[in-house]
Amino acid sequence: GGGSQAGGRGFKSRRPRQSLFLRFLKYIPAKTSFRYSVAMRITLFIQDLGFGGVLRQVSLLAANLARRGHGVSVIAMYPKDNNWRQVWNADSIDIGTLFSRKPYRDIPGPITMLTAVSRLRRLLKRARTEVLYCFGGTAAMLVSWLAARTLPGTKLVWGIRGSGALLRLGSDNIMYKAVFQIP
Repeated sequence: GGGSQAGGRGFKSRRPRQSLFLRFLKYIPAKTSFRYSVAMRITLFIQDLGFGGVLRQVSLLAANLARRGHGVSVIAMYPKDNNWRQVWNADSIDIGTLFSRKPYRDIPGPITMLTAVSRLRRLLKRARTEVLYCFGGTAAMLVSWLAARTLPGTKLVWGIRGSGALLRLGSDNIMYKAVFQIP
């Protein structure tokens, strides 16, 4: 059987216990069917082209996505100033705007919003965008949501951020409802 003599004393040989992780690994196939190298057509949408952290994040994300082989474009609702080029780090990425200047003072009117939705939808359709990634700004979020709803092949991602204000995700918050698909 399982015993042997060693130094006059008998003992049973035991296999060392495997960790729970190692036992779990044996159930995972060696070759998975996941494909990580699928190139996608991605459009990054921001409210304005202006000097700041959002544009810097978009620049880095766009450059890295393009380096991984994805088709990337950036669309802004309007240019805020000309200083945005100082933080832009992705020279090979196409950048476009829906308007040549900010078309409203504080709150965009319904005609402006419908025009923005129509223009964004047309650009997304022309580029055959698969993923629309919207970076904050209430107007940009609404425009991206309305445009993506009319294009069945386009998935919408919102980058919700806020370094200055506390984002309260309550049941009456529209961002909360949209993110978690609460009717």
